[in-house]
Formats: sequence, C-alpha cells, structure tokens
Amino acid sequence: MDKYFLEFLNELSFCLRKYNEDFWANWMEKSAKDFIEQKDLYKFFSAFGGSGSYNDSLDGRDTDLESMLNVLVDIAYVIASDIKSNKSNDIMSYLLGKQEMCKKRLASMYAVDGDKKDLAYVNYLIENYDYSNLHEIDEIYFNKINEKSKTK
Repeated sequence: MDKYFLEFLNELSFCLRKYNEDFWANWMEKSAKDFIEQKDLYKFFSAFGGSGSYNDSLDGRDTDLESMLNVLVDIAYVIASDIKSNKSNDIMSYLLGKQEMCKKRLASMYAVDGDKKDLAYVNYLIENYDYSNLHEIDEIYFNKINEKSKTK
C-alpha cells in the first residue's frame, strides 16, 4: 500500500501546483518525505480538520482539476488510514469504493455538478490506472477535458 499512497500523494502535490496551491503542494511533498523516511503519517493527517485546513483551501471553482484533487486526496486519505490501521486492500477496491460513494452522492438531493466530474474522473482511473502510470494518465485526462472546454 505504501507505493500507492506515495503515488497518489505525489500526484496530488503535482495537481495542487497546477491549481496554484503551492502551500498545500509543499505540505504534501513534506508528508511524502516524512512517510518515506520514517513511515510517519502525522504531517499528512494534520492537513485535515480545523480552521485553515486543506479542506478550507479549495475555493469551490467547480473545475475538472478541482474534481481530480478531490478524488486524489480522498483516495490518499483512505490508503493512509488503512496503513495507519495495518490494513491492506488492493488499489482497485479503493477506486471502486470511491466510485460507489460518487454514485450515492449523485443520487442524493445534495448532488452538485462537481459530483459528476468526480465520478467521471474515478471512472477514468478505473479504466486506465495501473501502478506507476498515474501521472501519465492524469496528463492525458487533463488535456482531454481542456480540449472539450475549448470546443464549447
């Protein structure tokens, strides 16, 4: 699970830079470094909860990139929680779990357009992800959605 956590955390950091969230990109890079050097998840988990936390940083622009960030951080968080609890799942179970959560959210009365984007990205990951190709397929996905937005 360590390799998946690090891959999703590194991609999260990369996407945060695209989103002009350098503070949180640096935070996630430091979290990865702490995990690599000491198997320490404290820095990662301390990003969440409380005023001024990671959860407060995204400003609701409802973009495809923000949906990618939502999914990446959710998956990294679940993997980190399992690592902390000494549990192990295969990566596809995390992706399928996120897909199910997105579907439930879309079926609720609280669904928003961003939920559709989250589900589209999760479905893309399910179809295309294989360990060590996350950055490559994310670049393809990001380019596709940018091309679609230019043609509208």
